[in-house]
Amino acid sequence: MCNITRAKKLLAPVEREGFFRLHLGAEIESLEELADALEVMDDVTFSHHVNKERNDFHPWILDVIQDKKLATVIKTATTKKMMAQKVRRRVGQLQKKLLAYDATDSVTMHNGMKDFLLGLIVGLFIGLVVSILLRGLA
Repeated sequence: MCNITRAKKLLAPVEREGFFRLHLGAEIESLEELADALEVMDDVTFSHHVNKERNDFHPWILDVIQDKKLATVIKTATTKKMMAQKVRRRVGQLQKKLLAYDATDSVTMHNGMKDFLLGLIVGLFIGLVVSILLRGLA
Protein backbone atom coordinates (compact mmCIF):
# COMPACT_ATOMS: atom_id res chain seq x y z
CA MET A 1 0.00 0.00 0.00
CA CYS A 2 1.24 3.46 -0.83
CA ASN A 3 0.52 6.34 1.54
CA ILE A 4 0.16 9.97 0.54
CA THR A 5 3.68 11.00 1.54
CA ARG A 6 5.13 8.11 -0.45
CA ALA A 7 2.97 8.93 -3.50
CA LYS A 8 4.20 12.54 -3.42
CA LYS A 9 7.80 11.38 -3.16
CA LEU A 10 7.43 8.94 -6.06
CA LEU A 11 5.95 11.65 -8.29
CA ALA A 12 8.40 14.38 -7.30
CA PRO A 13 11.40 15.31 -9.45
CA VAL A 14 14.63 13.80 -8.18
CA GLU A 15 17.73 15.77 -7.27
CA ARG A 16 19.93 16.74 -10.21
CA GLU A 17 22.53 14.04 -9.51
CA GLY A 18 19.75 11.44 -9.81
CA PHE A 19 18.48 12.52 -13.23
CA PHE A 20 18.30 9.74 -15.81
CA ARG A 21 20.56 10.72 -18.68
CA LEU A 22 19.65 9.43 -22.10
CA HIS A 23 22.60 8.44 -24.28
CA LEU A 24 22.22 11.57 -26.42
CA GLY A 25 22.25 13.86 -23.38
CA ALA A 26 18.61 14.59 -22.55
CA GLU A 27 17.75 14.28 -18.86
CA ILE A 28 14.69 12.85 -17.14
CA GLU A 29 13.90 13.93 -13.58
CA SER A 30 10.58 12.26 -12.73
CA LEU A 31 8.27 9.37 -13.57
CA GLU A 32 5.94 11.70 -15.45
CA GLU A 33 8.85 12.96 -17.56
CA LEU A 34 9.88 9.36 -18.21
CA ALA A 35 6.38 8.54 -19.48
CA ASP A 36 6.44 11.63 -21.71
CA ALA A 37 9.93 10.84 -23.00
CA LEU A 38 9.06 7.22 -23.80
CA GLU A 39 6.12 8.35 -25.90
CA VAL A 40 8.32 10.49 -28.18
CA MET A 41 11.63 8.65 -27.91
CA ASP A 42 13.14 7.36 -31.14
CA ASP A 43 13.77 3.63 -31.51
CA VAL A 44 17.57 4.00 -31.50
CA THR A 45 17.54 5.75 -28.12
CA PHE A 46 15.11 3.24 -26.63
CA SER A 47 17.16 0.30 -27.94
CA HIS A 48 20.30 1.82 -26.45
CA HIS A 49 18.69 1.73 -22.99
CA VAL A 50 16.46 -1.35 -23.31
CA ASN A 51 17.70 -4.45 -25.09
CA LYS A 52 18.48 -8.13 -24.44
CA GLU A 53 21.41 -7.26 -22.20
CA ARG A 54 19.88 -4.52 -20.09
CA ASN A 55 17.00 -2.30 -19.12
CA ASP A 56 18.56 0.95 -17.87
CA PHE A 57 15.22 2.29 -16.66
CA HIS A 58 14.77 -0.56 -14.18
CA PRO A 59 17.64 0.34 -11.81
CA TRP A 60 16.83 4.06 -12.08
CA ILE A 61 13.22 3.46 -11.07
CA LEU A 62 14.27 0.99 -8.35
CA ASP A 63 17.22 2.87 -6.85
CA VAL A 64 16.64 6.56 -7.60
CA ILE A 65 12.86 6.89 -7.77
CA GLN A 66 12.56 4.02 -5.24
CA ASP A 67 9.38 2.56 -6.70
CA LYS A 68 9.80 -1.20 -6.34
CA LYS A 69 6.32 -1.86 -7.70
CA LEU A 70 6.94 -0.03 -10.99
CA ALA A 71 10.50 -1.35 -11.28
CA THR A 72 9.17 -4.90 -11.14
CA VAL A 73 6.46 -4.17 -13.71
CA ILE A 74 8.77 -2.53 -16.27
CA LYS A 75 11.62 -5.00 -15.87
CA THR A 76 10.19 -7.20 -18.60
CA ALA A 77 8.85 -4.45 -20.88
CA THR A 78 10.52 -4.78 -24.26
CA THR A 79 8.85 -2.04 -26.29
CA LYS A 80 8.55 1.71 -25.86
CA LYS A 81 4.78 1.49 -26.06
CA MET A 82 4.55 -1.20 -23.40
CA MET A 83 6.91 0.61 -21.06
CA ALA A 84 5.24 3.99 -21.60
CA GLN A 85 1.86 2.46 -20.80
CA LYS A 86 3.14 0.86 -17.60
CA VAL A 87 4.85 4.06 -16.43
CA ARG A 88 1.83 6.21 -17.37
CA ARG A 89 -0.51 3.80 -15.53
CA ARG A 90 1.63 4.00 -12.38
CA VAL A 91 1.78 7.80 -12.55
CA GLY A 92 -2.01 7.83 -12.91
CA GLN A 93 -2.44 5.56 -9.87
CA LEU A 94 -0.24 7.82 -7.75
CA GLN A 95 -1.97 11.00 -8.95
CA LYS A 96 -5.38 9.47 -8.27
CA LYS A 97 -4.28 8.68 -4.72
CA LEU A 98 -3.21 12.30 -4.22
CA LEU A 99 -6.47 13.65 -5.68
CA ALA A 100 -8.52 11.39 -3.41
CA TYR A 101 -6.53 12.62 -0.42
CA ASP A 102 -6.96 16.27 -1.45
CA ALA A 103 -10.74 15.78 -1.76
CA THR A 104 -10.92 14.15 1.68
CA ASP A 105 -8.74 16.86 3.16
CA SER A 106 -11.00 19.54 1.64
CA VAL A 107 -14.13 17.94 3.16
CA THR A 108 -12.41 17.69 6.54
CA MET A 109 -11.39 21.35 6.39
CA HIS A 110 -14.94 22.36 5.38
CA ASN A 111 -16.40 20.42 8.32
CA GLY A 112 -13.83 21.98 10.65
CA MET A 113 -14.86 25.45 9.49
CA LYS A 114 -18.54 24.66 10.14
CA ASP A 115 -17.68 23.42 13.64
CA PHE A 116 -15.65 26.57 14.33
CA LEU A 117 -18.48 28.89 13.20
CA LEU A 118 -21.07 26.96 15.19
CA GLY A 119 -18.86 27.18 18.29
CA LEU A 120 -18.37 30.90 17.73
CA ILE A 121 -22.12 31.55 17.45
CA VAL A 122 -22.93 29.42 20.50
CA GLY A 123 -20.18 31.16 22.47
CA LEU A 124 -21.45 34.62 21.52
CA PHE A 125 -25.02 33.64 22.39
CA ILE A 126 -24.01 32.29 25.81
CA GLY A 127 -21.92 35.41 26.44
CA LEU A 128 -24.90 37.62 25.57
CA VAL A 129 -27.25 35.66 27.86
CA VAL A 130 -24.77 35.79 30.75
CA SER A 131 -24.29 39.53 30.19
CA ILE A 132 -28.06 40.16 30.31
CA LEU A 133 -28.44 38.02 33.42
CA LEU A 134 -25.61 39.85 35.19
CA ARG A 135 -27.14 43.26 34.33
CA GLY A 136 -30.48 42.09 35.73
CA LEU A 137 -28.85 41.11 39.03
CA ALA A 138 -27.03 44.41 39.40
